Amino acid sequence: MSLYILKRHILMQKPQFQSMITQFRIHLKELAKQLSTNFYPTFGQIIVTISSSTSLISKTAPELDFVYLRSYFRILPLYLKLENSRKQLDIGKA
Repeated sequence: MSLYILKRHILMQKPQFQSMITQFRIHLKELAKQLSTNFYPTFGQIIVTISSSTSLISKTAPELDFVYLRSYFRILPLYLKLENSRKQLDIGKA
């Protein structure tokens, strides 16, 4: 079963998780901004930030724990790349 199908299955059973996923996406963008202030964040910094934010998720929705963790490692590098590209554009404009 794919991650997408499993996530849809969980959301059909518990629709209130949709708002949590929306909050999670917002949090990911904020996280990328924070981490990109240090232009090349270390793997340790990323792990510490992820573990602190996922502890809240595991208390409120343990069923989604693995979905969030997997999403972090798949999506966070993309957000970091995007955030770093924005900074380079801002530097170029100055």
